[in-house]
Amino acid sequence: MRSVARAMALIVLLGGLTALGTAPAAALPVTKDVGLKCVLPGASAVPATLRVTADVPAKVAAGERFEVELDVTLSFAVAPPPVPITARASQVSTLDLRGVGGRDYRDLTTAFGPSGVSAGGQVSLTGRTSVTAQILRSSSLDLYWLLTGVKVEVGADKGTCDLDPSGNAPVGHVEVGPPGPDTVPPAAPGGPVAARIYDTLVSLDFTPATDDTAVGGYRVYDGDRVVGDHPYPSTSGVQVIGLTQATTYTFTVRAYDLRGNLSAPSEPVTFTTVRSSWPVRQRLSGSLRTGGGTAALGGSIEGRYLTGGFLEAQTDIAPTTITGTAWGFLAVTAELEIVPLTRTTGSTVNGVMTAGPLTWRLELPTLTVLGVTLRTPACAATITPKLTGPYDRERGGSLRGVVDIPAFGTCGSFGTFATSVFSGPGNDLTLDLGAREATP
Repeated sequence: MRSVARAMALIVLLGGLTALGTAPAAALPVTKDVGLKCVLPGASAVPATLRVTADVPAKVAAGERFEVELDVTLSFAVAPPPVPITARASQVSTLDLRGVGGRDYRDLTTAFGPSGVSAGGQVSLTGRTSVTAQILRSSSLDLYWLLTGVKVEVGADKGTCDLDPSGNAPVGHVEVGPPGPDTVPPAAPGGPVAARIYDTLVSLDFTPATDDTAVGGYRVYDGDRVVGDHPYPSTSGVQVIGLTQATTYTFTVRAYDLRGNLSAPSEPVTFTTVRSSWPVRQRLSGSLRTGGGTAALGGSIEGRYLTGGFLEAQTDIAPTTITGTAWGFLAVTAELEIVPLTRTTGSTVNGVMTAGPLTWRLELPTLTVLGVTLRTPACAATITPKLTGPYDRERGGSLRGVVDIPAFGTCGSFGTFATSVFSGPGNDLTLDLGAREATP
């Protein structure tokens, strides 16, 4: 028992531009034999033949639906088995029809049916594919076949079939001429809706128009002005570019056929493009609560809010004080200055902003213990807070996070003392951002 694997039939319809006659012509059968070499288990390569017979119309008009039928027979010989065996296809092949402009595919499957094996060991697998095509502009088209990948089993064995080097050639030719006479305009498209709105671009989705021959394209109107022309669309949607940010538009869509007949306008769709960016200025308040004490925070942020919910701003936090207790009984007050080393960045998704991680330096210029103020120059620690919480770009919001405060360095014994009071993990940081303020 022997086996063969792989053969697939593709038809590639390639186009070059030329305007030809419109009169349909009878389908012309074209037969092409393709040489294969099938490698069977325990045997040398076995020659096989793939015969392709295609019925191809010689001429059609643009917009006219035409059919291409493809019959495929794969045959090869195996050693005569002691009893009859059955060959079958374990995979189907597909047809790929490519043209210039619009296209319409149907029935894109070729199924090779099972076939009995004769006493002489001849295997024959046959199948048919029928493709309905529609080309929307005048062109000259050549049909090509290309083989790859259909698996075939003979009995329980499996093998492979490979093409000879000469296994790719045209099997037909179609000339597509100008469209025929047509005075009936398409029906109006349904909708549309503004599916995706950006600062200078909108994507419109709508129900496709219908026509007695073929829809040639869609035009988008802003009043009486054409703002987009989309010939031969392959989807029920178009894009309009070159818009102005933060501007309200009302668009309609009209379809046209291959002869230029124009449909009635669709229902209008109104939308407003977003701003690509706009200034943000907000007051902030909040607190930093450490294991040793609490500091009230105040200040402002100023920057830009970007399309897509992104915020870039500079934080200005006013100097404050932080109070704590050393060794459980000794009151300590420290001046606290927070110096942002990076800009504040954040993104808002579904009304929740995530900001950071930021880089802030905490500086303690003085420490006051038992009424005595000690200057502690360069006594500092660096934190990297990451904050999240509800946020609206106009009304503000409240962001919270948990930060670790490392040891305060570069200030000798003062640093050791400050570290014992204010450093440690799990410190709460809260920033309340007020409503967006007017900017000059």
